[in-house]
Amino acid sequence: MSQENVEIVKEFTRRFAAGDRVTSEYFAPEIVWDTTASGMPSAGVYRGHQGVRRFFRDWLAPWDDYEIETSDCIDAGDAVVLVFRQAGTGRGSGVRIERDFFGVWDLKDSMVVRFRLFESREQALEAVGLRK
Repeated sequence: MSQENVEIVKEFTRRFAAGDRVTSEYFAPEIVWDTTASGMPSAGVYRGHQGVRRFFRDWLAPWDDYEIETSDCIDAGDAVVLVFRQAGTGRGSGVRIERDFFGVWDLKDSMVVRFRLFESREQALEAVGLRK
C-alpha cells in the first residue's frame, strides 16, 4: 500500500503543478489541511474539501505566477513526506520568492485524510516517526 500512497501524492503534485487546482478526488471528505507549523502568513487548519479549496484560493491569490517543484518523495508507510519548492512573483510587490517546504500526507484507503506542512525536513521526518 505504501508505494501506492507515494504514487497518489506524486500524481496530485504533478496535476497541481500543471495548473489543475480542482483535485479533490484525492482527498477524503473529512480531510484536515494543517499549515500551522509552516510559518506561512495564512497558516491555519482547514477542514473538508471546501476548507482545502479556501486555503488554495487564499494562498494563490497574491501571486502573479506560481510554480511548485518536487525534489524528494519519501515513503513512510501510511504517510508520504514530500519535499518541494514553491516559487512565485508577488502581484502587488513584483518580488520573486522561492521557498522549500516539507509536506506530510497521511493516507487511508488511498485517500488523503490529513496534510501537514512543515518548515524543515527534520520536522516532517519526525512527524512520521523517521527521526527522533
